[in-house]
Amino acid sequence: MIRWRSIAGLAALLAVLLGLAWWVSRQPATTATPTPPPRVIPLDFEDVQRVDIERDGVSIALQRSGTEWEILGPSVSPADRDEVERRLRSFMTMVSFDVFTPENLEEFGLLSPTARVSIQAHTGTVVLLVGDRTPTENDYYVQREGDPTVYVVSRYLVDRVLEWVEQPPYPPTPTPSPVPESG
Repeated sequence: MIRWRSIAGLAALLAVLLGLAWWVSRQPATTATPTPPPRVIPLDFEDVQRVDIERDGVSIALQRSGTEWEILGPSVSPADRDEVERRLRSFMTMVSFDVFTPENLEEFGLLSPTARVSIQAHTGTVVLLVGDRTPTENDYYVQREGDPTVYVVSRYLVDRVLEWVEQPPYPPTPTPSPVPESG
């Protein structure tokens, strides 16, 4: 024998569940937007006018002149625009893998940084202090001068700019064409 009361109770429960499902489906989705990793250099590449790099007591300066770049030193020399823009753009857009504010900067090599990169733009200047490498040797600890925050950034991106101190980005020298032998 079918119990009509049980069937009526189940039908009522089904109606409540369907109503609840309909109500939940009409609610706006609340998905958390992940926070992007912080950019270390808060300047736009297009605004950069000059870059000064100092490492181990040796320095180099690069200055934008219109669309071209020049190496400043005892004399002004043209720079390889493509190389400067490619490396500098990557350097300026690098993000941090980790961010923290330590009590002791000495542990990270930031009390006496190994290098210093000053980027001057129309909108301001950022001086980046380069400290020690991380224990894995893949990254550096860096800090913006005047800011207690320490960033962990790609060693590759930093080294690509720091190596200009020893190997300035001169334009490539054209390879002379071979002279045909007369015969």
